[in-house]
Amino acid sequence: MFFRCSLALLTAVMVVGNAAAHQPPPGAVPPVTTKPDQVRVEQAPRDSAPGVTGDAVIRGKITAAADGHPLHRVRVVLNGSTPNLPTAVTDERGAFELTEVPPGTYTITASRAGYLTTRYGQRRPLEPGRSVAISSGETVDGVDIRLARGATLAGRIADDAGEPYRTRAPRRSSCGTCAAGGWRSPRG
Repeated sequence: MFFRCSLALLTAVMVVGNAAAHQPPPGAVPPVTTKPDQVRVEQAPRDSAPGVTGDAVIRGKITAAADGHPLHRVRVVLNGSTPNLPTAVTDERGAFELTEVPPGTYTITASRAGYLTTRYGQRRPLEPGRSVAISSGETVDGVDIRLARGATLAGRIADDAGEPYRTRAPRRSSCGTCAAGGWRSPRG
């Protein structure tokens, strides 16, 4: 008797489990039948919060700060309070175009490996950039950014005898120089 009850219970669990396995997960879009022998599954969009789109355009050019030659494959990002803003990548001429920009005030950032990330209107590192205000249907040209090369200085500072220099270590600075007499801070 126990064996029959266990077998009946196991069969019931398998039938219910099999039916549950063929059900779509909660929140999923059910399959849409197009023909009797075909089933097409429509998936929900990946990003649940769609961005606001507009009809404004921002155009510009990215060049190297050292010699002014155009830089390609630079990522240009529009930063603002609106989610999912458009981004662009420069072409061989260093040109970019951000389309479907919603009205608002934005900052524009350009970045590429080997160069310092720079904001539009920024003249020197660590300096603030300028904002771009754009209205509906407007086209803003001339958003040009000059990227400076980035570098890392690594090594050991030694005195005349080759021993490690025991005074304070130089501070990291984007504007300091290393002269023959030692580290010179931009502040003196």
